[in-house]
Amino acid sequence: MLRRRNLLAGAAFVSLAPAALRAQGRMRDVRVGFSQDALTLDPANHRNRETQTIIRNIHDGLLTRDPDMRIVPEIADAWRAVDAKTYEFRLRPNIRFHSGDPLTAEDVAFTFNRLVKDGAMGGQTSPRKGLLGPMQEALAVDDRTVRFILGEPWPILPAMLPFQEVVNRRHVARVGQEGMQTRPDGCGPFRLVEWRRGEAIILERFDGYYGGSPKIPPAGPAQVDRVIFRILPENAARVAALLAGEVDIINELPPSAMRQVEANPNVLVAKVNGTRTFFVALNNVKAPFSDVRVRHALNHALDKQAIIARILNNTATPLRGVMSPDAFAFNPDLPEYRHDLARARPARRSRRGRRNRDGARHHCRAEGGGGGDRRSPVAHGGPRARASLGRRGSHPDVAGSRAASRARHATHLLGQRLPRPFRHHSTYAAHGRARQHRRLLQP
Repeated sequence: MLRRRNLLAGAAFVSLAPAALRAQGRMRDVRVGFSQDALTLDPANHRNRETQTIIRNIHDGLLTRDPDMRIVPEIADAWRAVDAKTYEFRLRPNIRFHSGDPLTAEDVAFTFNRLVKDGAMGGQTSPRKGLLGPMQEALAVDDRTVRFILGEPWPILPAMLPFQEVVNRRHVARVGQEGMQTRPDGCGPFRLVEWRRGEAIILERFDGYYGGSPKIPPAGPAQVDRVIFRILPENAARVAALLAGEVDIINELPPSAMRQVEANPNVLVAKVNGTRTFFVALNNVKAPFSDVRVRHALNHALDKQAIIARILNNTATPLRGVMSPDAFAFNPDLPEYRHDLARARPARRSRRGRRNRDGARHHCRAEGGGGGDRRSPVAHGGPRARASLGRRGSHPDVAGSRAASRARHATHLLGQRLPRPFRHHSTYAAHGRARQHRRLLQP
C-alpha cells in the first residue's frame, strides 16, 4: 500500500542489491501476515479490499496513483477526453501477460466490457459494475488505442480506473469463468505459484514485467523473488508472528497492540490516511429517528474525541460527514455536532415515556454501517442523520519493519497501488528483517 513519505522519514534501512543476493544464491522473500484470505483471484468478481490487495500484486491497471495521490499512467501511457462522454487511452507497447500473450487494446476493451455489461461474466454481472458509473462500452480502435463510451458526462472516470485491473481475454476463453477464480494470468510484477486456501498465497517475481508506471520511480521488475501472504485472521497471532520475526509485514495492526509493537526497536509502525469512514446509519422513517430532535441529540451525545483517544490510540480523525476532505464532492459547510450532553438531554427527556399506537414504548436501535470496513471513527449528523466516529480505512497504516518502507516499494506488496483519498487511518507493521527490503520491492 502507498504510505506517506513523511511518516517514514528517519527510518533506518539497509539496502541490498538483488543481483548481489542472487549471485550469493540467496532467495529473497517478503512474508506478509495478512488478516484475510482472498475471496477470488478474478479482478472482476469481488468488492473486497483484502482481495484487491492480493490481486494488485498480480495484475496492473490502466492508471494508478503516486504517493501524492496524483493519477498517473500505468498500462496506459497517455489519455484524453475526446468529448464529455468519450475517452481514449493509448497503451504502452510490449507489455506481456505472465503466459507470454501480448497485451493489446482488445484485452482492455474485453476487460471493461466484462465489468460493465450485464451477464458478461459467464451469465453473471460483475459486482464492480457500479464503480464505473455510466460507462456503457469499451472499443478497441487499434492495437494500442482503446475508447470508452459513457452514457452521460462523468469527469471522475480517470480517478476510478486505478480500481480496475486488466485481464487477458485469451486466458478467460481458455479457463472459463470458474478458472478465473483460481488461475490468474496478469501482467503485474508477481505471478501466482500456489494458493493454499485459508493458509497462504505464494507469488513469485515475473521477470518479464514491463516495469509499472515510470511516474513512480524506479521502474522495473520486482526486487524480491517471492511474496508470501500468510493468512492470520487473529490479531494476536499476526502481532506475535511479527514480533517473533516469522513475518516481515502485517496488516490490520490493532490500536490496542500499537504501543507493544512500537516498543520493539526492530519494528516500524507506519500510519497513513485510510479509505473509509465508520458511522451509524439511522432509519429516518421509523420512530424515534423520524424525529429530527432525536437525531440531533444522538450526534451531540457522541464523544468522538474520547473514542479516538481512549480506544483507537489516536489513529483516527473526526469528520463532520462520511466523506473525506480529499474526496470528490466533499462539502466543507456541513454543520458540526460537537459533544454536548446539555443539548442532547432535552430531546431525550421529551421522548421519555412516549408510546406508539399499540401502547409499546419506543426502543432506539441503530445499525452500524461503513461499507464493510470494521473500524473508523468519523462523526456525522445531517439530513440523513448518521452518527459516526472515524478510524482506519482499507488503506493501511503500515506497521512495517524499518524496511518495508518507501511508499513506492510497498505499492504492490501492501495493496492496491492507489491510496484512496480519505481521512481515516489504518495500521500495518513490519519486522526488522524487512529492513533489508527497501529496494527489494518494485511495483
